[in-house]
Amino acid sequence: MTEQNPMSNGGFAGGDPPHVCITCSDQLLRMVVERVDESGMIASGSIEGEPAEIGVDLIDGVAPGDILLCHGGVALQRVSEATGIELGL
Repeated sequence: MTEQNPMSNGGFAGGDPPHVCITCSDQLLRMVVERVDESGMIASGSIEGEPAEIGVDLIDGVAPGDILLCHGGVALQRVSEATGIELGL
């Protein structure tokens, strides 16, 4: 049996569902960015229909319309709309 690097599948940990934090295995939440603050460090949008502000300092060039996977108030990954649909996000 071959051990798989958790980052080799786009940063997602394996298992079901595949969209979980690779550190603690909690589910990543999907946020569509509506606005990014002037410093580029905080994005505003909604998660599950609720307003949210997320730190985006780990991801370069976040812009309105981006889909981010978030955990613990921090964006961990940007996904394309096609990838989001494929993953059921």
